[in-house]
Amino acid sequence: MLTDEQVNAIIRGIRQRWSKPDALGSDVAPPYAAKSPGNATHGLAVYGTYCASCHGPDGNGGEKAGSIVKHAYLALITDQGLRTIVITGRPDFNAPDWRNNVPGHPMTEQDITDVVAWLASQRPALQQPSAPVSATGGAH
Repeated sequence: MLTDEQVNAIIRGIRQRWSKPDALGSDVAPPYAAKSPGNATHGLAVYGTYCASCHGPDGNGGEKAGSIVKHAYLALITDQGLRTIVITGRPDFNAPDWRNNVPGHPMTEQDITDVVAWLASQRPALQQPSAPVSATGGAH
């Protein structure tokens, strides 16, 4: 067990090394959770403005970034996970956050919600097995 002093020393070290209190400057981050349902049709237009230059016009990849509409990816990531990536970007891949896709024109909260709705609409429909599947994976 660590003492309170040891825990506090670790916390101070983490904050000194990785804290970026001025990372947003005067910007206010969009809310973590969507406040309203998204509009996938508008989301496609938003995608075209903010995302297509890297991910291609249909999301299947471009010169700067790969596909974001692969069925396996979309089947595994939640809408909230998509929203988080749109807001934070992917600094590990030099992907911009919501403020920097189009310089001087940050995405609005609704833009973010709508592009997530469009991405979610690209998910494949879940397939139900046509026959019951046994514990060994074969059909009955």
